[in-house]
This record gives sequence, structure tokens and C-alpha cells, in this order.
Amino acid sequence: LVHAPLALTPVPFPRRAFERAVAASAPFNAMIDRVARDEAYLTSVLAAAAKGDPQFTGKLMAVYKEEMQRRRDVVEAGARLPAELSLVLTRSDY
Repeated sequence: LVHAPLALTPVPFPRRAFERAVAASAPFNAMIDRVARDEAYLTSVLAAAAKGDPQFTGKLMAVYKEEMQRRRDVVEAGARLPAELSLVLTRSDY
């Protein structure tokens, strides 16, 4: 088990900067969603990170690849995929 560092101390934040962040959140999230659905791009970009960080990024990529393969198998078998349901796991430590 690895605990992620976090801070619970409130800090002042300029209102204008907050409003800009809120305004950017919808297009940013749409971009993240499009990248996550581009399997070839995502796996190629994250290959080095998955190799260098096998305990976190590597495991996330393994889950991603398994799910993408499962979805291909369902489609190839002629079955319909269930209604779309997405789980978003993000890492924002940049």
C-alpha cells in the first residue's frame, strides 16, 4: 500500500484563476477522454512510463489493455457492448 501525499490545509486562491480553471475543465476533460479512447496513441505514449513505474502506471496500463481486448473480443463475437460506462483514473503529479 502506497499513500499519496496530500494537503488538507485551506489556502487562498484568486477568484479569477479559479473561474478560469472551472471554464477550462470541460474542454480539458473532453481532451482526456479522447486520448483515453485512442488505444494506439495512449499505449505508445505511456509505454516508457509503464516500464519505469510498474507498480502504478504499469498496472493501470495492464488493466486498460485487458479491458480494450475484452471489448474487441465482445465485438468480434458478434455481441453488443453494454451501454457505455467509464471509469476515469487520473494521475496529476506533474
